[in-house]
Formats: sequence, C-alpha cells, structure tokens
Amino acid sequence: METELFVLLFQPGEFFAPRSVVTHPELILQCEPKQAKLGNNALFHCQDDLIADRVFTKDRERRFGPSDYQFHYFDLAHRAKKKQSKEIFNEVFESVGSSYGFEDLMPAVAVQFDKGSKSVRLYHFNDTAHHGTIFLKYAEMPWEVEASGSAWACCVSALEQAYPRLLKYRHLLNDTCWYTRWKHDMELERKYTFKNIPDTWSLNTALYRSINLEGKLPGFVPELDMDIQVFDYDNHLFEVIEPASKGYISFIPQTNGKVAVKQKWFEENTELRKETIHYDCELTDAEFEKKATELAQGQVKRMAPFRRKRFDVNFESLDTGNIFGVYFDICRNLDEPEKYAFSQCEVEYCRSRTMFDFQKVMEEYEVICAYVKDFLIQQGMEFEQDLFSKLDFARNTYLAQQQEGK
Repeated sequence: METELFVLLFQPGEFFAPRSVVTHPELILQCEPKQAKLGNNALFHCQDDLIADRVFTKDRERRFGPSDYQFHYFDLAHRAKKKQSKEIFNEVFESVGSSYGFEDLMPAVAVQFDKGSKSVRLYHFNDTAHHGTIFLKYAEMPWEVEASGSAWACCVSALEQAYPRLLKYRHLLNDTCWYTRWKHDMELERKYTFKNIPDTWSLNTALYRSINLEGKLPGFVPELDMDIQVFDYDNHLFEVIEPASKGYISFIPQTNGKVAVKQKWFEENTELRKETIHYDCELTDAEFEKKATELAQGQVKRMAPFRRKRFDVNFESLDTGNIFGVYFDICRNLDEPEKYAFSQCEVEYCRSRTMFDFQKVMEEYEVICAYVKDFLIQQGMEFEQDLFSKLDFARNTYLAQQQEGK
C-alpha cells in the first residue's frame, strides 16, 4: 500500500499536559486511507470516513473486521454510529489488554506515511462542529517506510521527531488562533452582478447544499462554525475625491452602538484591492465626514447610504487550508429602497488555516469562481461578471437623487 494512515489515541489530560518530552499514545488504530477525507493540509472526519481494521499497543496488535471509528456526535445519525463504534472498540481494546475504553481515549493525532513521496505527515486535532472534526497538519518529514520497523515504532518515532514543531506552534491550536491570511491587507473578490433582484436565500441554500452537504466541489469541506453566515447592516460611504487612489471609506454601525470603519484603496475597480477594517470605533453620524477626511488626508464626499443584506457560504480546502466565501448581496438605498437597489454574488478569498506557507490561493480562487459561475447559469440567473462596486452603486444613487433635487 502506497499510503498508510494511523490514528493515535491518548489520555486527554496526559497528552495536553505541558512537558518537554512527548507523551506516547495508549493505542494506535490503522485506518483505510482511501476512505478518509485526507488532504495535504488537513484530515476531516464526519462519518463513514475512518475505517479501522487493526489496533496496536507497544507490545501487541490485532486485526479485526473493518469497522467505522466514529467519534463525531452532533446529530442522531452520528450518535447512533458512535454507539456502534463504542461496542466494537471496547471489545477490540480489551482484547489487546488495554484498560481503557472507547470513550476514555482521544484521537489527538493522525499520522500518514506515504511511500511514493517517502514522507510522513502528522495532523493534530484542531476543531470540531456539526459538520465534522478537522485535524491540521503540523509537521511533514522525510521517511524511509520500509526500513523503519513496526507500525507502533514508526508512529512513535514520527511523533517524537515532530514534537519540537508541535511545541512551537501549539498556541495556534487555541480557538480561532489558527487563522492567517495571504496578503493580509488586500481583498480578493470576483463579482457577478444580477440583472434583477433574485431570491438570494434560495440561491444561498442551493449553493450550500451543493458544496457543504453534497460535496460537489472536490477537496473542500465546510468551514466549521462559519459554514453559513447572515449579515444585515447599514453602510454610510464616502468617496475619496482627492487623492483618488484612496478609493472610499465607509462607516458601518455595529450592534453594540459602536462603528466599524472600512477603507479601500484603489484608483479603479479591480479584483485585488487594499482594504482595512477597524472595529469598535466610537463615532457618531455627525463625526463620519470629519473622520473620513482625516483618514483620506484629502477631500471626501458623502454618497447615498444603503443597507446591505448578505448570505454567505464558506468552505475550506483540505489541500491548502485556504478558506473561501460566496456572498449573495442585496443593497438598497436607505431613503428609497424600492427605487434604488442592486444585487450581486461575490466570490472572495477569506483566510487560511495552515501552519505552512500559503499555496494555490489564485489557482483555487479560479476553480471556485468557475464553479460558482456555472452554478448561477444552471440556476437560470441573468448576470454579468463585472467590477461594479458598492461605491458605484452609492455614487449612482447619489447622482440620481441630486438630479431629482433630493
């Protein structure tokens, strides 16, 4: 077999205790790699994807019939499969002399040996939610599999060799600390502007079902806890007249009474633009223009304010850790919402969850854009791929209202 996959089971309190010497597992399960949702950057578990047929201790091993190792538990189907796994693996563990049961041990690390590339990859339990559990790669090393001894010795040796790197990056395993961003001050997005105002919720749920439930975008899984999002907020936008390269500055009231300030720098609309967002600013509406002038260091003009309703579908690449979102927008003028409105679908690079260098951001972006464009065509949508921005909408509305004497 070219690839071998092992799941290492630990006592949770022991494995996560601060120490300079690596904790060894209590048991190791060998799993079928072809069934696993396994990528270069992450391993994803939900159900029917970790099929074990062999168990190891330091001194013993046993083969048994292929069995679903199911520790995910968020819905009835998960819990039913977990109950079956508990019965099977309690017997399996006991048969090799272990005093630990199925629920006593945590699958904290997964190890993949690849004979083709002569390498070993180690993945650490990272995050869990309804859709699944993700293990994030924290180490990759050269490995001569044939000459390395028993499966137990191979896994423990790899664990020990990779431990300094795990200690170095363990802080990233805390909640939300694992995120980083390619070109952190830039926004990358492609826009599809609808001819009319569509049912964006229906589009959102159809795309969500296609990608996050049916897995029709290979290699991508739901971004845990942020797989679907809803935003609804006002936007008070100022165009930077001089210097023109400053683009626009917008003020977005938050639910806590404070304001988010977003600034985009550009001379003309492009897919890649510089962007900064500062949250929890204490500003009143009367102070917006003064603050915009200060940030622009030049002349600004208030455009027509609007309300933005947005439904998001977010998903993550198992190969790279890149996370992308597809946003369905409706923007309506605050004063005349029925008269001045437009709707778009945006594809955006959001962030990355990886302990390694950024990879394939643009390549995956193009794959997703093509998928979404084809999806919109299949849904019968009339749209144009363009660079029409919120500034264009706010400016056009402002000019139209000025002509009407408003």
